[in-house]
Amino acid sequence: MSTNPIIDDKEMPRWRVNSPRPVPKADTCLVFVDGKGEVYAPQQPITLGQAVWGNLRRFYEVDLAEHSAELALQLPCAEKGFYFDAALHFRWRVHGPDVIVRDRRTDVVPVYTDYLDSFLSDFSEHYGLEERDRAQRELQQKLNDPMITTEGITIVRCGIKLTLGDAAETHLRRRTETTFALEAGQQDFRVQTQVGDHRGEHQKRQERLETELEDLRHERQRVQQMHENAMAQVELKAKFERMTMYGQALKEGNSSALLFLLDQNKGDIGPVLKLVLAERSNNLQNSRELAINLVDRGLLNGADVDPAAQRALQNLIDGLDPTGIDRALGSPGRQDPELPAAASGDGGGSPHLDGEDDDDDDDD
Repeated sequence: MSTNPIIDDKEMPRWRVNSPRPVPKADTCLVFVDGKGEVYAPQQPITLGQAVWGNLRRFYEVDLAEHSAELALQLPCAEKGFYFDAALHFRWRVHGPDVIVRDRRTDVVPVYTDYLDSFLSDFSEHYGLEERDRAQRELQQKLNDPMITTEGITIVRCGIKLTLGDAAETHLRRRTETTFALEAGQQDFRVQTQVGDHRGEHQKRQERLETELEDLRHERQRVQQMHENAMAQVELKAKFERMTMYGQALKEGNSSALLFLLDQNKGDIGPVLKLVLAERSNNLQNSRELAINLVDRGLLNGADVDPAAQRALQNLIDGLDPTGIDRALGSPGRQDPELPAAASGDGGGSPHLDGEDDDDDDDD
């Protein structure tokens, strides 16, 4: 890649009417030198009057296009005698074509090399070898903006990568190993000194820690017991609420709600069965006692009802026998009374409650 920004150098042709005037290309600029050695870089093509009367002797075509470049530098660090190896990649362009012609700059490599070396060295010398990564980050931040030199070129989009040479790597490794060994030795010495000088205090500290650990165990057991009690209360409350719902469902005869609750809480089946049996036994006992009370008080006897009603009533008393349920629930049974017999139509003996004799007489 050419680093000479001056593309062409020509003498101004002697003017004729049909002579063409010099015109720059798309990425170039024409720089003129007059008879007094003055450099002139017009922004627009020269006019006919300038070409005839401007006393222009030579003209130069200067490249204004952007070019890429790479550069390797050794940047000083905070430790004398060692360097950062810097690899740079960037782009450059001419911003002062008149400066390029005036200085006869046919090679821009020394320009951007000297500029970048001086610019970066001012900052890199503040970082040690261990700070290479931080140095690279902070130097890159300083290179992000365009760098305009006084020699007529501008450096843009510059990237940097810092590495350590073999000598620096070896020095850093040895220093790190030495520092580590020294710190390890100092640490061992401190540990041994502390063990020797503070053995008694170490024992006290250990006893104190054991006491604190025991206190923590007791506190943990207390908190765990409180938690278990709270959970038991929650479970008891939930069970009470479920039993209330079971009782409500039984009271209302809502078998669908009862079955749904039991399906959601299968562990409650046993207690609910006992509740159902107890409820049934209680209802049967109440009905039985009511019937017996009616008979015992004479509020109901055979003369008041027909034989069919007598049989139904006796069957009710017999069917309400809670002996089996009482036995299952742990209660003693009770002997059923018989309804008092009603007098016959001719003032004779009492008929049986089951109405068998009446049936026999009817058959006869």
